[in-house]
Amino acid sequence: MVPVCHQHSQGLFIQGGVQMLICEVIVGFLIKQNFAAPGNDALLAAIIAFVCLYVAGFAWSWGPLGWLVPAEVQPLETRAAGTGCADAAPHMCGALLHRAHHHWCALQCTLTGIVWVCETEPRG
Repeated sequence: MVPVCHQHSQGLFIQGGVQMLICEVIVGFLIKQNFAAPGNDALLAAIIAFVCLYVAGFAWSWGPLGWLVPAEVQPLETRAAGTGCADAAPHMCGALLHRAHHHWCALQCTLTGIVWVCETEPRG
């Protein structure tokens, strides 16, 4: 979490969201190409590489910041409930959208846009 001290969490959310969105679109396109012409090992390697880049984007942005930001924003009295809701919401969305790639991409765009507009940096 050291980069959060030097770079605002809004920037990390946006950078990670853009990285994840680009990787999602590229993986979707490559999978479509793989269905059209199966058996291309280079195409499969590219799919795996972009999935790894997607996971890396999540691992340095939305993953840890999804725990850190709600814990910073919530007052001590409601911190446990707020963190629990912040953790439950992505699991529920993932369960609802696990088979619909284009819906997941739209959700990622929406969440990145919400962070762009609404996320403020704590003072202090």
